[in-house]
Amino acid sequence: MPKKKPSADPNDLYNRGVQLMRKIEASLRGGELDEDEEAVAEEAETALLDALEAAPDHGRALIMLGMLYRYTGRFEEAVDPLKAAMTLPRDCDDWTKAVDTLAAVYMNTDAHRKAVKLLEDAVKDHAGDPFLVVKLAACHDTLGKPAEAKRALEAGLKAAPGDATMSAALSEVNEKLGVAKAAEAQAALPPEAKALQDKAMKLGQDLQKTMEKILNGPGSGEEKAKKVAAAQADYQKAVMALYEP
Repeated sequence: MPKKKPSADPNDLYNRGVQLMRKIEASLRGGELDEDEEAVAEEAETALLDALEAAPDHGRALIMLGMLYRYTGRFEEAVDPLKAAMTLPRDCDDWTKAVDTLAAVYMNTDAHRKAVKLLEDAVKDHAGDPFLVVKLAACHDTLGKPAEAKRALEAGLKAAPGDATMSAALSEVNEKLGVAKAAEAQAALPPEAKALQDKAMKLGQDLQKTMEKILNGPGSGEEKAKKVAAAQADYQKAVMALYEP
């Protein structure tokens, strides 16, 4: 009896490729495949390529092929199928998935400016998409533009108020900006003020050591509390003395 020919239906082939990728999903995302898993990845690639041979404009097959190439470190090969998938309507989920994956490819290859250009265009129609917005902010941050990252996240939260992912990313950016401003202010201090600040910091460090010694030493809780209070009072007096004219 002759062997049944494999299905040439592009959707069947696409589904086959997806099933194979899911079989090794954890290892794919981790970027490490053993010999058997590499064979499965090759089989998935063949199925997706066959699907595209049967239907060159099969958007989801293009996206999955791009994702497969990205996960296996074949970044240059990932670009063309993902760009081709972006011919899908901009208002569909598959289009945003293609953009998100292509942006990740650019970020993997340190092409952050390309990613910024791609993502800034994408958020015009998907302002509240957390995956796109957070990637855009991350690219700005990597390029040394935390203020731009902050603006991107604030715009995203305006479109999708309360989004947890963007809110967490904004908190990190605000913290980084606060640290940077503090460092700028510290650098701008005149030498006399910086010397006083250093002395006050040293007094604070000495207080911390004294308190640890008291708390870890002998005595009742009440006795330790009195000693700690006395040490804190001495610290306050010493700091005030530094800044007296």
